[in-house]
Amino acid sequence: MIALPHRLSDRSAVAAPRFVRECYARAVLKTSIILSYQVAIEYKKYLLYIKNTGFYGNRIIFPISQDKDLFMQYNLEYITGTGIYEKVLMRVPETTSFLWLATSDLKDLYIHKNNRMVPFLEILSDLVEKGIPVRLIHAKEPGPAFREDFDRYPALINGLERLLCPRVHFKLAVIDGVFAYSGSANLTGAGMGAKSGDRRNFEAGFITEDAKLVACVMEQFDAVWMGKYCDGCKRKELCPDRPEMVS
Repeated sequence: MIALPHRLSDRSAVAAPRFVRECYARAVLKTSIILSYQVAIEYKKYLLYIKNTGFYGNRIIFPISQDKDLFMQYNLEYITGTGIYEKVLMRVPETTSFLWLATSDLKDLYIHKNNRMVPFLEILSDLVEKGIPVRLIHAKEPGPAFREDFDRYPALINGLERLLCPRVHFKLAVIDGVFAYSGSANLTGAGMGAKSGDRRNFEAGFITEDAKLVACVMEQFDAVWMGKYCDGCKRKELCPDRPEMVS
């Protein structure tokens, strides 16, 4: 059974019809399965129900649909492939207040700068040199190419705030507290759409400037950054930053 939260209104939400819950589970959580004709019909009913009631799934808006008006209502955009590169990575240099990044995997990544390709670390270094705080959470040690690039930018040694947490699997970006990305892409060339079309991963995510949704993304990041789950964590032996988190 899928629990749908309250709608965005002052009125109390009612229980979603059974066909909505079943369709949500079958047509959304198992999108890799070819939908039967009946499920497809139920899914259309589900989308109509969403449009008419304002219900949305688990605070991150309901799944992909072609109802563009509803997406615009919440200032939410679904992006894939090069869209992640163009609308997330290429926005990072425009950061003016702070930048938060979270990834599971971390490898060398290149990005356009002044008509040439440079390591993404150079962009982060530029921000740090401007006095803009940059925080990065990742789940494992970066690859050797990343470490070599890191050594080329001394500003990052003390300027980049970094936390390694082996339990992190979310991938997100927050820019200046007004823009957020949340999706499947790791901070790698293949993940962020920086590689060619026949080499990059198949990734997807959402970007938004909706204040409530941005706050949700920031809340998740900040909880890990501040060590909210450290005391009860059962993977402490894998966490090299544990001593700093409890000091």
